[in-house]
Amino acid sequence: MSKPTPKIGIFGGNEFQENCLDIDTQFCNSSPIYKAKVLILPTAAANENPDLATLNGINHFNKIGVDVSALKLITKKQSNDERFLRPINDSNVIYLTGGNPKYLNTILQNSKAITEIKKVLSCGSLLIGSSAGAMVMGEYMLLDKIVDGLNLIPNTIIVPHFENNNDIDNLLNISRNRDITILGLDSQAACIADNNNWFTLGNRKITIIENDNIQEFSQDKMKLPLEFHPIFQKE
Repeated sequence: MSKPTPKIGIFGGNEFQENCLDIDTQFCNSSPIYKAKVLILPTAAANENPDLATLNGINHFNKIGVDVSALKLITKKQSNDERFLRPINDSNVIYLTGGNPKYLNTILQNSKAITEIKKVLSCGSLLIGSSAGAMVMGEYMLLDKIVDGLNLIPNTIIVPHFENNNDIDNLLNISRNRDITILGLDSQAACIADNNNWFTLGNRKITIIENDNIQEFSQDKMKLPLEFHPIFQKE
């Protein structure tokens, strides 16, 4: 029996809205093995309103009709507390909400939490990140400067809310100079990595920048010209 492949979903932001129900239903149905058991992590919203982010997520997935709970992981101490982190191992869909990407990255970087997330991913679970939650998954993150991300998606920088980006020349330079792929998602654009390939969900625009090449995709269930080879399976 072949080893299950990790699944990662990324979302361009403005999550948990009524018009996100179809895409999140597809995320929840992405595994033929598991009945979705969703865990909301409002970590990125820790300095805003994590309780509201949690409530919005739970209400949203209740509408879909799946099992959903939350883990209020908002401190570095919690991120290294094995007992506190147990719900991660009881879930097969983990959702990183939007918020502050720098804070989220700080909490998860080099933590037991990210180790546990990688473990469940390696067993075939799905990790979804929206906005800040998507940004941290790349090898690098574009903040006021380029910083290391969690490297769940190697050789990639993820830019959510891409319709608001007006500095394409800078992104082209970054892609050329670092030989890295930049994956831009408009708000509520979505794609999923499954069996080492990327596929669009919905018809919001996704932009891929590689060196001097810019490609745009806005067709549902389209295979993107990218491959997904997670290195954390080898760690």
